[in-house]
Amino acid sequence: MDGPFFRNHHWYQQPNSFRGLPVYQVDPDPETHLPGRPVKRPPGGSSGPKVVRIPVHFVGSEQVDRSGSALKIQKVFRGFLVRKWLKKIRDIKVEVDEIQGRLSKSEVMELRGGFWVRVCRKAVIRKAIALQERIDAIVAIDLDCNDGEEALDEVRLSAGGSSSSSSSSDSAENDGNLEGCVGEGDKKIMEEAEGNDREVEIIDVEVDHEVKVSESSCVPENLDLSPERSDETGGDIRVEGRAKDGDEGRSDGEVLERILESNEKMMRMMRELFERNEAQTRMLNALAHRVELLEKAFVCDMMLRKREEDEEEEEEEGRMYRELIEEKEKKKKAECIEN
Repeated sequence: MDGPFFRNHHWYQQPNSFRGLPVYQVDPDPETHLPGRPVKRPPGGSSGPKVVRIPVHFVGSEQVDRSGSALKIQKVFRGFLVRKWLKKIRDIKVEVDEIQGRLSKSEVMELRGGFWVRVCRKAVIRKAIALQERIDAIVAIDLDCNDGEEALDEVRLSAGGSSSSSSSSDSAENDGNLEGCVGEGDKKIMEEAEGNDREVEIIDVEVDHEVKVSESSCVPENLDLSPERSDETGGDIRVEGRAKDGDEGRSDGEVLERILESNEKMMRMMRELFERNEAQTRMLNALAHRVELLEKAFVCDMMLRKREEDEEEEEEEGRMYRELIEEKEKKKKAECIEN
């Protein structure tokens, strides 16, 4: 209560106006108006403190704009409603995003229903069948080659035994003077036999029926050589050579029969393998056809379900839209009643 307004009432004057606003003057030195108190001046003989004028606005009892106030209230209320509905729409959007994520996961899990997946699966199945056929063919060729090598080994052994027996018998019966000649003849015969064996090896790998021709050509050569040997060694050697040639022909015939039997076995095995492969291919084709039918049925079912879900979503959206319109109409009616 030490202010000048409460102590010296005669000092108060009507405030001036500054641009329509009342201005109050503040006493720069309120102590000058206080009687009985000494005035304190700042040292140095400077002038008084700076005067600051503060504008003060008084709210008068003017006429209130009712229409403007009503507009402001409506604006605030409508902003509140808009924010409320936006919040609900945002929540619905979050739920829709969650449902979309679930559907995308289910679509990722069910990609096998796509057309390109079926095409890729068919290509892989065909490639697997082709590789299986190639593997079966390679196994059959390996078995055939092994049987041919065994048959050729038997032919070599039989030819080597016959040549060794013939050379030993000839050396035991002939005299010392004829040993050199007979040895040279045996060397020639061995070389020719080895050449014939080489021919047998080459022809047996390629074709079976050519082996018969080469083996039959070996027998006349031995028969052609037998008269020369008979001229040198005598009639006894000729008889023994014919007997040995007969034994060699029999052994060669047995070997050829064995080769033919092994070839027949291989042919039967190949037929069985081919039949098995055909059965497997038929089974795989039937499975692929069945899978295609199942995929088509699955795709049709998925399309029907999706169509039903779309229809349900449209109905739900229409219902929500109708509810919003009804609520807006109710609010408008309430506002009209209040006004």
